[in-house]
Amino acid sequence: MFSFLRKVFSNYSCPDGLYVDKEGCKLLFIELYGRKPNKEEMKCILSFSESNLNGEPIGITFSGFLSSVQMLQKHFQNNLPHIDEHNRLSFDCLDLNSRDFVTMNDLHKIWSRYLPSLPSGLLRTIFREFDQDCDGRVSYEDYLHTTKFKM
Repeated sequence: MFSFLRKVFSNYSCPDGLYVDKEGCKLLFIELYGRKPNKEEMKCILSFSESNLNGEPIGITFSGFLSSVQMLQKHFQNNLPHIDEHNRLSFDCLDLNSRDFVTMNDLHKIWSRYLPSLPSGLLRTIFREFDQDCDGRVSYEDYLHTTKFKM
């Protein structure tokens, strides 16, 4: 996860690679969360901004970015009804047979249709990451645990 965040940060950092400006912070948020940040979220992100000697804001460093991501995760956990609804909808899209669990075969059917170029080894790795109890099925609880605590 750390290397992913580092890569996303570097995509929007200034030429020196040390900072992301305000506009870059908005783009970072969009890439991570799939939507524009609201004012409260943007204020949280910018609270980690660095300033130059004149007190003018320069931008957010990578460590500030990591801190803001942690702060936002806490914020999102306090807004669980919306997140739980989104997680349930996402899981239901994968649960092809409405059995309240997803098998490797279910995932293979989905990915072979919509993302055929995905290597099967990567798909197995993803499945193992989500299958918390190693029973060969990803239950909704397995899915929630992984999306809330590992992402």
